[in-house]
Amino acid sequence: MSLAIFWVIGVWWTNGLARAEASADANRGVSANGSLLKSEMQKFRLIPILVTEHPDVFEVINRPDPKHIQKLNHTLQLIAERTHASDIYVMNQNGDTFAASNWQQPDTFVGHNYRFRSYFIDALRTGSGSYFALGTVSHRPGLYLARRIERAGKAIGVLALKIEFFEVERNWAFLPGYTLAFDQQGMALIASQPALRLHSLTPLSAEERKQNETAARFPGLGIDPLPVERLANGDFEWTIGNRHVRQVVARLPLREEGLTLCYFLPLNPFIAEQRSRLVIATIALGLVELILFGLWARVRIRRGIQRRYLIDLERQVQLRTRELEASNASIRAESAAREEALRSFREAREALARANRLTILGAVAAEVAHEINQPVAAIRSYAENGLALQDRGRHGVARDNMAKIISLTERIGKISDQLRSFSIKRQSEIDRYSIWDILQGALLIIGESLRHSSTRLDYDESELAQVHIKAVRVQMEQVLINLLQNSLEALGDRAEGVISISAHCDAGKAIITLADNGPGIEEQALPSIFAPFITTKPTGMGLGLGISRDIISSFGGTIQYRATPGGGATFDITLEAV
Repeated sequence: MSLAIFWVIGVWWTNGLARAEASADANRGVSANGSLLKSEMQKFRLIPILVTEHPDVFEVINRPDPKHIQKLNHTLQLIAERTHASDIYVMNQNGDTFAASNWQQPDTFVGHNYRFRSYFIDALRTGSGSYFALGTVSHRPGLYLARRIERAGKAIGVLALKIEFFEVERNWAFLPGYTLAFDQQGMALIASQPALRLHSLTPLSAEERKQNETAARFPGLGIDPLPVERLANGDFEWTIGNRHVRQVVARLPLREEGLTLCYFLPLNPFIAEQRSRLVIATIALGLVELILFGLWARVRIRRGIQRRYLIDLERQVQLRTRELEASNASIRAESAAREEALRSFREAREALARANRLTILGAVAAEVAHEINQPVAAIRSYAENGLALQDRGRHGVARDNMAKIISLTERIGKISDQLRSFSIKRQSEIDRYSIWDILQGALLIIGESLRHSSTRLDYDESELAQVHIKAVRVQMEQVLINLLQNSLEALGDRAEGVISISAHCDAGKAIITLADNGPGIEEQALPSIFAPFITTKPTGMGLGLGISRDIISSFGGTIQYRATPGGGATFDITLEAV
């Protein structure tokens, strides 16, 4: 029942989250697409102003002979190619086109009259005009920008430039959903999907259709409404084939261009993502309820067993009581037996509780023992050496050993604090350290073992001091201690045993390499070397590499094993460099 309530509330909540997330994405998308469209339009608005001042334009108007017209044709063609304009053409004051950038094409504008176009009329009357329409010759839609050509303050012609937005539409198409630019009539003039272009958001009125026919804006084209329905909450439902796709919309008014940019973004992917999260949360809640139910059932069963036992015990007591009425000695014997049975029951119950506690403590003790085993061994070694030095009268060196023992006890305290922090999941202090700082701390623990072995430790202090990472120092020291201890045990008494430590930075990563020339790790053991409680050493607990991997992973890094060429083991630790 609780899961059903959680699911119903979750569906309502996630639907709201999905819509809010989709609306935010739609707003970002319409802003980006609007900037692209405005940039494209601003670029072309300057061209008519500049071209009307070109000497070739006035030359043709003054002397409209074939030579000058041909020169202007080439000039307009060059400007169109350089600016990526669709077409540029020049008309006289009667609307006759006598020069155009597409003069060589079959559908050239040369020889056509465009005095019926509103952009021509507006340019003659006010100096400039713009109009979005379907080309009467090319039959391709575009925005026409017109500029009046003047001489001595008198209009002598009009220069027009046509912009086609196919490149803008191709860029819009990379985003999911649909991007459309509507005029004041609700006509989609520019669209990310060509099939949606020149359709209306709502059916056009009879008056609007008549206006378009009178202006020859879309000759021979029936304007059908888009397959979309506005919902009560402001969303839109598109009909695509046999599917109904619900979409949110973000609008951006482009007042200078006289357009409204709309970005329709499908809502279903956002709902599906939120629904997936809800399913995961519901499953998690179900598992929690199942675990709690299992614990509750276990308690009930245990209490039932205890109750039945007590009932049986009470019956036995009653039976014994009746029997004891016949004999005082028998009563005392039965009473003692009853007390013994109760004592045994209490002891068994206490033993069960102790066993349960010991099971939990055993797992913790194994980890604690492994963590502090090396500091304790080092303390013992320093203490034994200190006694020997004291006997020899070398009190200064013995005092140094005592100081090291104090440092090691602090180390054990840090390990205990760290384990306690881990048990309550508290964030440990992370700081910036060099690899040399960390190695020095590790050598404080394991340095004595190295000095009493025949193994040589190779490293470059300056190299290690130049590589820095962010980590919990005591944990990283423990990683190096575990790896050094493993190498020492693998090398044993080998006469030419060598352990090398190096570090370098590569592509923002700090790579720490520890290698030895020991026997390496057997191939069949490689898949489980990081698994807990699995070891190839007769006295090992199998925790060191597993703990090291967990520590490195907690800092966002990795630890990998590879065989050393010529024999031996190599571990590569990769962390973020700082």
